[in-house]
Amino acid sequence: IFRLTAAAEGAGKGDLDTAITVKSKDELSELSSAFNKMIEELRISKKAEKDFSENLGNKVTEKTLEMEKIIVVMRKDKQMLEEQRAATLNILEDISESQDELESTNLELEKKRRDLEYLKALSDELTGLLNIEDAVATVNKYLTQFINLKIASYLMIDPVAVVVRKGEVFPY
Repeated sequence: IFRLTAAAEGAGKGDLDTAITVKSKDELSELSSAFNKMIEELRISKKAEKDFSENLGNKVTEKTLEMEKIIVVMRKDKQMLEEQRAATLNILEDISESQDELESTNLELEKKRRDLEYLKALSDELTGLLNIEDAVATVNKYLTQFINLKIASYLMIDPVAVVVRKGEVFPY
């Protein structure tokens, strides 16, 4: 009983290497066998716990390294996406500027188309006229509508001595 008590106290303090040998065939022998079996199972359990703990530590280290690699890749991807975003914004800005230029050009072309239609109408009307006074009157009618009145007056006085540029009159 004293050996069993000492072995139990040692096991309580972590000593799992103690085994009790009892040579009798009574209840004390059965208790000693049960104690020895319990100590063996505790030893196996403690070893399994230690192995699991070591395995877990290795797995944590392995997963941490994997995550660090993933983070590096993600940072590179983020930087690449930011560069692509900036490039896309630049392209959109260029497209917007091109659209503005295109709209402006379309407005200019539309104005020139109307001017050409106006000049064609003048040309068509002048084609049938044989008299210079009728021609001058027809030109003046179109000029007062097409150009401002001041320019039309200069042209009526001396059409050869005046150059019209962007709505301004410049004498030779």
